[in-house]
Amino acid sequence: MNTRDRAQHPEGNNWNSQYDYLDSLISGSHTSRHDADGLYYKASLPNMVTYPDFKTFDWNKDEIRDNAENHYDKIGRSGFVSGLLEFLESWWGWILVILMGVCVGIISVFIHCGISWFSSFREGVCRYDLYKNKHDCCWVSEVYSVDSDCEEFLTWREVFGLYSDGYVVGAYNYIFNYLGYITLSAAFATLAATYVKVIAPYAYGSGIPEIKTILSGYVIKGFLGKATLLVKSMGVILCVGAGMSVGMEGPIVHIACCVGNIFASFSRRFRNNEARKRVMLSASVAAGVAVAFIAPIGGVLFSFEELSYYFPVKTLWKALAAAMAGVFTVRYISPTDTHHCSFFLNFDTDWNMFELIPFSMLGVLGAFYGVFFIKCNLFWTRYKATYHFAKYPILETFVLAFITSLLAFPNPFTKAEATQVIKQLTSKCNVGDSGYLCAYNWSSSADSSDPYHDAVASDEVYFGILLLSLAILFKLTTTILTFGSKIPTGLFIPTMYIGACTGRIVGILTEQTIISLQGNGFGEFICPRNNGYQCVTPGLYGIVGSAAFLSGVNRMTVTLAIIMIELTGGLKYIIPILTAVMIAKWLGDCLCTSSIYEEYIQLKKYPFLSDKEEYSANYRVGEVLDIRGGYRGLVWISATESTVICIQELIERYNYWGYPVVLTHDSRLLLGYVTKLDLKQALYEAWANSREIRVDTLVHFVEVRPEQQQFRHILDFSKIVDRAQFQVTRSTPMHNVVKMFQKIGLRQVLVSECGKVEGILSKKDIVEHVLQTSRQYEEDHSCSCWNLSERFSYN
Repeated sequence: MNTRDRAQHPEGNNWNSQYDYLDSLISGSHTSRHDADGLYYKASLPNMVTYPDFKTFDWNKDEIRDNAENHYDKIGRSGFVSGLLEFLESWWGWILVILMGVCVGIISVFIHCGISWFSSFREGVCRYDLYKNKHDCCWVSEVYSVDSDCEEFLTWREVFGLYSDGYVVGAYNYIFNYLGYITLSAAFATLAATYVKVIAPYAYGSGIPEIKTILSGYVIKGFLGKATLLVKSMGVILCVGAGMSVGMEGPIVHIACCVGNIFASFSRRFRNNEARKRVMLSASVAAGVAVAFIAPIGGVLFSFEELSYYFPVKTLWKALAAAMAGVFTVRYISPTDTHHCSFFLNFDTDWNMFELIPFSMLGVLGAFYGVFFIKCNLFWTRYKATYHFAKYPILETFVLAFITSLLAFPNPFTKAEATQVIKQLTSKCNVGDSGYLCAYNWSSSADSSDPYHDAVASDEVYFGILLLSLAILFKLTTTILTFGSKIPTGLFIPTMYIGACTGRIVGILTEQTIISLQGNGFGEFICPRNNGYQCVTPGLYGIVGSAAFLSGVNRMTVTLAIIMIELTGGLKYIIPILTAVMIAKWLGDCLCTSSIYEEYIQLKKYPFLSDKEEYSANYRVGEVLDIRGGYRGLVWISATESTVICIQELIERYNYWGYPVVLTHDSRLLLGYVTKLDLKQALYEAWANSREIRVDTLVHFVEVRPEQQQFRHILDFSKIVDRAQFQVTRSTPMHNVVKMFQKIGLRQVLVSECGKVEGILSKKDIVEHVLQTSRQYEEDHSCSCWNLSERFSYN
């Protein structure tokens, strides 16, 4: 678009108003160079700028500017001083990463202790130590399980004296405990929703979809702020402690990134460079997952496989350092190991080859569960947004908490804290154990020294299976309704809970089937009685089920297997876990759904370009450019024909990220690209350094020769022009362009033909094109395992 005719001075314009306008565009202190008389001004190299909210930054440009700043910082230093400062700068990043990991570990311990205490407080208090939760209070009794109580823990009917000699005195006392449980649960959750709505609106949800988008190069101001950190920490304690179907593992990743963002502000190189800041955030993700599961290797792999968009070796080492520092802190300062999500197995029995069949079945169930959950949750989220539910998040949370606690109290497997239930579901039953899951009719020869027992299930065990089935239905429904609400919500523990329940049921049924076959040859063949160990361990199925259902929801593979191994200490069970995880992953992909996090990214329309899907469509750049408007609406800047008022009106009228720079308006020969932020900064500095600039002063975007400098009114902005912008032609395959955006982290590419500018393709354009291509394929083709490899392979 030609801007020559807009160079006239508008009537009534004065330099005070121009200064006010420029001052409103740019704030802060800047440095620049200009000549003595102020009539010829040459802009300096652009400084690192603060990116606007909801914008994508350019990875390549930030790294180039960072290298340039490092080069100029070293100029003028003495040898000793330069070496000392370089040494301190190189180690300061490591020190910040380690301190960040320690801080995340401290917050994790606080959150775990808070969740356990609030969860127990709904049922009562410890008789002698009010600060202890129910599990720790009953630890000395050695009879504690989720479906039993102990004398050391006082229920609310006992606290208020509604008991006689420790015995229940009727339905009135039960109702009193019931009402106290519901009231406190609803109060905790409602308080959390109030904090989120009033103080920090970004503290709702798990935060993982947004963090994944931020790590890909998107800027969301306030999402990693101090208020979000405080409200997210308190909110997750209240919500999980209220017994809602949420977990703390997702929110703690968000919390860790808030901590990392705060520590990044302590370093100039991290603070002023968005690309470098992502290194700290990737390490924060690793630390968050590590302290949540006590799994440092799993935390690093989670950051690499699931969230981080770019993960070079230097980021790997910093992520490992942060994860190790966080886990060490948790281990050192945690009051007891029971405060953390660790399910170390109490058995070491081998598994049999025939068990790969039920393990594979758990993988299939995990895939179907993942697809069902994702579809239903997205439907419910869209439904709430369509109607008036979204206007009343506090009321919605109160209703959810009330219904959840109302239905959870009668069932011991839903009443207790979810992590304690998972620990029991993944444990082995020994002779003499009580409870719904361990009330077996042990054979007369069974004793504690016998490694193999004919553990025939009693009616109480089958009643326990019924309770587990009801718990699965309850947890599935409430998780669908709760995840995505305006409170801190995580998905790991609810999904592991459902998977552990399903796995335990499959394990018990498999165990009883093998026992019933012991009298014939087939049973002796697959599991001989003299093999010296218990043939089927239902607790192992609980672990495999948890992993399979998690894989069905978030589509992780290697990371998930490593986390489960670190979580349980069961390295010998890597094959069963990987079998179920891979089947759940493959079948889930065949059923045409992405992970829950990527689905939420699409739902919220974040500009995230996934690097996991292969783009193979036969489009060319010219076709996509024409679809998106092509040449129409393109705005460029002439390198030698622009004036101050031209540039000012261009910035004010066209809200674009930047503009191509051409030699002349008529030739359209492409010279480079300049961003709006750099233009604003250069104009502000020019006015601050030379008050004799007029609205008709020429602005050159090419180097001004010495003889041209005699012309007194010239601003030389050649330094702010990016002459190394990536360019493509109209005939370039879109496959190559998509790869460029995925691998290099570009924000835009310029389209030129024979040196003449034709258009611009931004990351947003690429994301929308890829999504449109995907939807068109799903509409035109049926999705199945057989054509999965040909997805997007059409024109």
